[in-house]
Amino acid sequence: SCCSSDLPGRERQEVAAASLF
Repeated sequence: SCCSSDLPGRERQEVAAASLF
């Protein structure tokens, strides 16, 4: 997520997942 831009909601989802761990 830091460097690759797949989808507009990808970054937000990764941040949410990281928040759990």
